[in-house]
Amino acid sequence: MAHTGGVHCAGFGTTTAQLLELANWLAEHDCTHVAREATGVYWKPVWQVLEGELELVLANAAHIRNVPGRKTDVNDAMWIADLLAHGLIRASFVPPRAIQQLRDLGGPTIATHDCAAKAQ
Repeated sequence: MAHTGGVHCAGFGTTTAQLLELANWLAEHDCTHVAREATGVYWKPVWQVLEGELELVLANAAHIRNVPGRKTDVNDAMWIADLLAHGLIRASFVPPRAIQQLRDLGGPTIATHDCAAKAQ
């Protein structure tokens, strides 16, 4: 972990225990808002652990692209934090947890099957 000029920076793993450590670390640093880039499904575990504890913003990667150059995870995190601090991230829609769970169970198959049954 590094701390310079009012910026705290730390890395965390992706297991549930490690994400809970992240949640504790954010609480210790009085963090109230978290922005996460929506890349595939990688945002979901972080979201599930932090949901209800903090104000979460899921950002479309295309909307928060940084200027090309020396790209690192730390630089990306600092860029996203700066955008969030200035209110420059348009939050992507994240359905309520119950809907997310239904989607995880059946995905688009449920809707497709339902439509096909009604058409007959």
